[in-house]
Amino acid sequence: MKIRLSQSDQTSAKKFWRMGILAGIAIALGFASISSAVEKESTRKITRDPHQKIWVSDSGHSSIQFRTRLWGLVDIIGWFADFDVVVQTKDNDFTVAKIEAHIRTESVTMPNSGMSGNLKKEGLLDTENYPEAIYVGRKVEKQNDSVYVITGELTMKGVTKNVNLEAQFNGFSHKPAGSPGFTAIAKINRLDFGIGDSEIIASNQKPTIGDTMYLTFNMRFADSIHVPWK
Repeated sequence: MKIRLSQSDQTSAKKFWRMGILAGIAIALGFASISSAVEKESTRKITRDPHQKIWVSDSGHSSIQFRTRLWGLVDIIGWFADFDVVVQTKDNDFTVAKIEAHIRTESVTMPNSGMSGNLKKEGLLDTENYPEAIYVGRKVEKQNDSVYVITGELTMKGVTKNVNLEAQFNGFSHKPAGSPGFTAIAKINRLDFGIGDSEIIASNQKPTIGDTMYLTFNMRFADSIHVPWK
């Protein structure tokens, strides 16, 4: 049985057909644009090399802490809860390692909520405008069987400075097999990165917060097949 359409119905059908083709083209172009953006983003960081290992920080057994002197009386310790640290090596030779650490500054945590909130403000870490701090290791020198010196750059609040880490290699674990552990410490001046102002105080007073800060990376790494950049 054949269905005959009136002239007006045929015209309407042609319009819907054309609209469908245009919509399909628009969707295809949209997906192509998204795919291109994702590919571009993926080329900005360390990528997988089949001839090298990628070690990714085990977030459940790792931490990034910072320490400074408060009121000249007590060392106060804070930490970042959200981070990724990646080390790319050839076999287990860390002297040729590529190193990147990405720290989400909004995750900063102090012993009390008031201090955590203050650190996130514009005059200090300014986490709204600078949501990520990045460390890139440029060179690794082996001092002895367990000590390495990492030469690299730390970027915080849009400022990049040369920062060296002294890393203590703590060995490999058995579960999961072959997971390396490191403790790495860096000394920085918070004023170099615009974290707060220099405090002008009388000779008989002590500053609220010291200028010197120590960053400590307590890292346990797991072998991975990808880089976890967000």
